[in-house]
Amino acid sequence: MANFTDGLEKLPFYDEANLTQQVVPTANGEIVFTMYGSTTEFRVRTLFTKEPETIRWIDTFKPSEVFWDIGANIGCYSLYAAKRGAVVQAFEPSPANFWLLTRNVAINKFNNVTTYPFALSDKNDIFFWEPHLSAGSADNQLLKTGKISCVQVYRIDDLAKHQGVAFPNHIKIDVDGIERLILEGGLDTIKDRRVRSLMCEVTEGHPETKLIVDFIQQQGFSAPVTRHAPYYDEYHYAPSFNYLFIKR
Repeated sequence: MANFTDGLEKLPFYDEANLTQQVVPTANGEIVFTMYGSTTEFRVRTLFTKEPETIRWIDTFKPSEVFWDIGANIGCYSLYAAKRGAVVQAFEPSPANFWLLTRNVAINKFNNVTTYPFALSDKNDIFFWEPHLSAGSADNQLLKTGKISCVQVYRIDDLAKHQGVAFPNHIKIDVDGIERLILEGGLDTIKDRRVRSLMCEVTEGHPETKLIVDFIQQQGFSAPVTRHAPYYDEYHYAPSFNYLFIKR
């Protein structure tokens, strides 16, 4: 009986085993990243220099504390936190980024990271999604109408009550545009004393930023510590800052 591929020309393809991998040394051991395109290379190369304030914050986590990385991208900070012993819940709706995030978790053999292909907002719903196709990209947005694809959206509060999702001690929100909606969908969780700190990327001078700060402080957090690397000073992202809030 003839094989159904007999006579067919083998097509050219890129062997996944040949994807570029980079070993990054840390104080707690090496992390291996898969890179696919220049944006992912940039993220891996700048792990310790692009947002040093995020690294310093993660360094304060106690072993086995739970870190929610909302907008995890390819997993730079998720993997760093996992290497330090944190239990990581990584949320990333971009298909290209989620593939690399999950692959990076697997090649490092982390059993303390769970990845979720979800977006978060103030309601449970399905939204249209217009992703950038390049791996490692940001600025993806949820849309009310569209033609490309859809993504499942959840509230923090509903996920935090789910038996299979570890309740957070630390939350990072880096989503480029709907931070306040995500926070509003997590009111009960954020008020909980088990949440010790929260970092949110904001745009200084934007009207939403004051609303975000007021909302978080009303839930028992200190005034924010604001930081960004000197890298941003002469860049079009100069107004972007990470605001770190500590539970009082």
